[in-house]
Amino acid sequence: MKEVGKTLGSLGELRSEIIKRFGEEVNVNLNSIPGHRTLSITFVNSQLNDKSSDERNERAQQTVDIVKSHYPDIKSVDQIFVMFSKVATALGIFHSSSVIDQIAFDKEGKPIQGVITSAPFAPDTDEEAELKPRVTYSPTQNQTEIYLDGIQLEGVAGNGLTMVPRLTVTGNTNKETPSAPAFIRFDFASFAEKPMFPGLTDISLVGDQISYRTKGQFSTSRSNDGLASEFLYLNVPYSMFQQMIAGKVLTVKLSERKYQLTREQFHALQRMTQYVKKP
Repeated sequence: MKEVGKTLGSLGELRSEIIKRFGEEVNVNLNSIPGHRTLSITFVNSQLNDKSSDERNERAQQTVDIVKSHYPDIKSVDQIFVMFSKVATALGIFHSSSVIDQIAFDKEGKPIQGVITSAPFAPDTDEEAELKPRVTYSPTQNQTEIYLDGIQLEGVAGNGLTMVPRLTVTGNTNKETPSAPAFIRFDFASFAEKPMFPGLTDISLVGDQISYRTKGQFSTSRSNDGLASEFLYLNVPYSMFQQMIAGKVLTVKLSERKYQLTREQFHALQRMTQYVKKP
């Protein structure tokens, strides 16, 4: 846990440096699968979303240069993604998200090819832009990561509480249906004026008929923009997760805070299981 806290602290400082340089909202995540680590940097509702791809490529290169200068664990990273996303909110609540552009680099800051990433799914209707799974395949590792861009439990992206579910499986889901993994991982990220989860946190994922309960410690750091950054990685047995989403609702409880997922969020979790075989 001490090593995890150190890593997340470094990510928080890197995020602060990027925000200070460009003055835009940024999310920074480190995704790890056995033998492979990917650093993802996402500009949220950037002014460059409506500009040319050349301008976004230039920003991406400048961002990677900051990573090389300010991220001490850069040597442990295999790939760096710089993304530009469009996030829509209504009444301060997350509504939909889509990726405008994505540029991949190696850890030396050079553009690379060979990473296959699915495009965001189109909305089911004009009125309802649902949260959809994204699928990234790494040919070098022969592994696929299935994840949601982010379930906003409280506040807005970059200033609130976000939950990112992710599955890591062997094989290319574009060509085969691999076996289900042993665990699904939930990444929790909180950004607020003061820590939301000090001390040991009671954690519950409550479905209609089955619940998963444990305790966890959020790592905490103070970023340069003044926000308290808290992170927690939670592994839940996939078999239990499958039973949780077999019902109609799922509620996330973190200490005294309680969040019932919206219909769109719950259906997005269910869609993640379509890429793997039933256990």
